[in-house]
Amino acid sequence: IFGKPIQYWRFLDKLVFQKMRIREDWVFVESFFGKSYSDSPKYLYEYLYDKYGDQYRFIWCLNRRTREVKGRPSICRRHSLRYVYYTARAKYFICNTRQPAWFKKRKETVFVETWHGTPLKKLAFDLEDIHAVSQDHKKLFYSQSKEWDYLVSANRFSTDVFERAFCFPREKIIETGYPRNDILYS
Repeated sequence: IFGKPIQYWRFLDKLVFQKMRIREDWVFVESFFGKSYSDSPKYLYEYLYDKYGDQYRFIWCLNRRTREVKGRPSICRRHSLRYVYYTARAKYFICNTRQPAWFKKRKETVFVETWHGTPLKKLAFDLEDIHAVSQDHKKLFYSQSKEWDYLVSANRFSTDVFERAFCFPREKIIETGYPRNDILYS
């Protein structure tokens, strides 16, 4: 009974939220673990909001409220009860980092991973020695990348690295450039 709140929320998720129907019109967006309204998730959200704002309910994971968020999306803090509820029920999930280790995507959910930069360092399966918190880093990364339906890549170099480092199928990599950079072409 003295555990962290997230343990209770995960219990509720398993018993209740995962049994509720997926909300086809919900889009969950998270950037840098809820630390900021930024990067490619921000620009994908703004595009979707401008084009389809009245057709979808948008939910942003933000640990602190900010006035710069376009529109009026629902806001939740990472690892809160609302976070667990929304991630269990949203049809679409847009993220630029790894998801929590406990997160299990439902088969109906569409997960778009935008990553957050050009992979100039070694990642996941490119690493030989792991000096991370967990020695199961590669195994955890592999299982998390299997949750992604699509991975956005900025260029051919990144596509090659992502395919190898994440053991991610090339046919599911969308090599379109990062949405955050589209403003540079406008």
